[in-house]
Amino acid sequence: MAARGAVYKSKRTAAFGAHRHCHCQAVPIFSRRYQLPAENRKFDRMLRDFGGGSLADWRIFYGKRT
Repeated sequence: MAARGAVYKSKRTAAFGAHRHCHCQAVPIFSRRYQLPAENRKFDRMLRDFGGGSLADWRIFYGKRT
C-alpha cells in the first residue's frame, strides 16, 4: 500500500484493514500534482524492481535491499 499512491476513488474503496501495528490510512488528495512522500517513492521503486512473486519472495528481496 505504501507505494500505491492516489488510487482510491471513493470513501467505500478507501476503506481497508491495515496490518496490525500499522498506521496506514487513506487521505484525500485534491491536486493532480501531488507527489508521494520519499519513503513511499522508495517502496514504489522496490516493488517495480521486484517484478512479482510470492510473499516469501518479496521478503527475501526486501531483506537484501534493507
